Amino acid sequence: MRIIFCVFVIVTAGCEFGKTTFGGTLASNTSAVTSDDIAKNLIKSEVTLFHFDSTSAVMTGNAVDVLKNRKTEFVQGIEGPQDLSSDGGVTATLVGDVLHVEPTVSQGQFLSPVDKTITGTSASIFIVAKNSSRGNIVSFNSFDRYSQGFNISVNASEISAIFYSSPDDKISNQIAIPSSEWSIIGANYGDEGEIELSVNGILSSAATTEGVPGTSFSVPRVLSLGPDNIGDSLEFKELYVFGRPLTKLEHGSLITYLAKKNGVSVTLDPSLNVPIGDGGGSGGSTADPNFAPAQSVIESKCLNCHSSWAGARASYYVGLGLVSKNNAANSKLYYRLLGSAGSNGPKNMPQGGSLTPAEAELVRVWIDNMP
Repeated sequence: MRIIFCVFVIVTAGCEFGKTTFGGTLASNTSAVTSDDIAKNLIKSEVTLFHFDSTSAVMTGNAVDVLKNRKTEFVQGIEGPQDLSSDGGVTATLVGDVLHVEPTVSQGQFLSPVDKTITGTSASIFIVAKNSSRGNIVSFNSFDRYSQGFNISVNASEISAIFYSSPDDKISNQIAIPSSEWSIIGANYGDEGEIELSVNGILSSAATTEGVPGTSFSVPRVLSLGPDNIGDSLEFKELYVFGRPLTKLEHGSLITYLAKKNGVSVTLDPSLNVPIGDGGGSGGSTADPNFAPAQSVIESKCLNCHSSWAGARASYYVGLGLVSKNNAANSKLYYRLLGSAGSNGPKNMPQGGSLTPAEAELVRVWIDNMP
């Protein structure tokens, strides 16, 4: 019996907050803001779609019947609870602050109300899981499970994050299981099928491809928690699902916060140690005169699909892997633009919109001359 939490979340390419910082509005004096503040603001923000932990459990005797979503408000206007209920094919128990999930039949599930769907093209999933867990421990898929789906799985040697565009067409990213008892696993899934995976602060952006995976598109998704197969199991303390990929600063801050909260030892990848006040969000760069013209183009042409870019700093784009400093030809933010130079592509952004060569040139000049 495995716990699959079917949830239909309106996942967008980004949630718009006007001028926001790290997923939530912060005071202008960012020197007083800590990484814990950033993580807590993120969790409380509209970016968070689901949050489950030991306090979510609704029990009958020793069995968990329902996991209540601690995130009760949605920007999409969904009414009613997004709680997860067993379909009878899964056993779940709670010992201390640890939830243990095990299927008693193949494909046993915990389901959310299917009439309150959440759709979208990208997401981020973070889970504090025991390293002895096995199987597909978290999935955020369309109805048929392996089409347009995001998945985290664990076997005896590695933890994997996978994007499926069909059962045979997928992109995956792996990191070896650490020697510790618990892992903080974070997976960012981008609009183009990109995957960024972290395990206890170790970060991998390198992915392998099988078949011919397409890019993600907006479909209703089912949140599933727990493995598919009898004999596999999941033990976890916390699970978060966000409606867009996290920035480097959000990613690193959340890992640090969850590590302290759950007593897990982590070592952050240097790229996740973004200085506070320079990780994305309100304000531009006063040191680079080329940034403001480029950002004006980005905000006028791109925010319909990428609303989280509103008011972003230059380092935000670098942190997302969209910009390679001083190399516009290899920066996705530039080479995907209509009218951009070079052989990389496709050059089809903004989708359904227009962009002049002069506007694309402003973006190139900024990237190629970044300080």
